[in-house]
Amino acid sequence: MNVITTVFRVYLTDQTMEHLAVNLKKGGIKDFLAFLPSNKRNAKTLDAHFRGAGLPQVSDWFTKRQTAAAKEALAQELKERFHAEETNEQVRSFVYHQQPHIESSCVFRLSRLSKSSKLTRGFPTQMLSRPCGKSSCHS
Repeated sequence: MNVITTVFRVYLTDQTMEHLAVNLKKGGIKDFLAFLPSNKRNAKTLDAHFRGAGLPQVSDWFTKRQTAAAKEALAQELKERFHAEETNEQVRSFVYHQQPHIESSCVFRLSRLSKSSKLTRGFPTQMLSRPCGKSSCHS
């Protein structure tokens, strides 16, 4: 791990994190967790290591990438559930179990997203305009 940290540190003195990520991808490295020992391959360990090494941009980039992937997967699953005509309560329950730290009734307030947003593209129009029923979401 120390070797890759040194390589990243040197590389990032002259280039951006995005440039490093593109070059790693071109080299066939798609998962930063592969740099960690197999018993410590998790986002928390990666974050702690690179922040501790003074390379927070590596950790931030990885976190953004993981978040984007999670949003994409959640959006795809929601589209499938809406097209399967699941009830609002079934969808809320699904979201709650996928993202327990987010209050499901507020997550369902999809109308806050632009109707042309990548996350809402393909959703039935009536689903985008339904309020979650909680006044704190609408402020």
